[in-house]
Amino acid sequence: MRKLVARIKAAGASVVLMTPPPFDPVAAKAKVVSVGAPKFGYSTPYDKYDTDVLERYGEWLLTLRGEGLMVIDVHSPMVEEVKTQREKTPDFTLAKDGVHPDAEGHWIMARTVLQAWGVSDPQTPRSDLQEIIHEKWQLLGPAWLARVGHKGNPAPVDFEAAVTEAAALENKARSLVQ
Repeated sequence: MRKLVARIKAAGASVVLMTPPPFDPVAAKAKVVSVGAPKFGYSTPYDKYDTDVLERYGEWLLTLRGEGLMVIDVHSPMVEEVKTQREKTPDFTLAKDGVHPDAEGHWIMARTVLQAWGVSDPQTPRSDLQEIIHEKWQLLGPAWLARVGHKGNPAPVDFEAAVTEAAALENKARSLVQ
């Protein structure tokens, strides 16, 4: 992480770190296993992965604030939301597979980032803006994956065309909020 931070700074970019979203063993579709299991992996995740790994890593990241880095804690508000909601609905989750946050989980992360950047009362974007944001993501996600050499893209993507179309969507979204 320190090497990554150094490279980001050397490139002249601002460093913003975030704690990881939580792992939810209750929601995990995979069979979770305990310490001492012969194998850990995607299909057999460690049942205490959140508290023993992600939470501890997040705590370490937060210490980097003392070095002047912006570190945003998205882990804690997500854990708190799950805890609060499970008092009413025991099977509530923000990640249907235990790993990847759903729309509500992403909104908690986005709201937390916006608050850290000084937005006092972030609001959920209007549905028309959400559609544009989603369309832009649908373009840029695969484009960037292809650009960095990710092998999971189902088809080739014209990066420059995707960036141009995404810029047009950005302009459209900005025109709706002015």
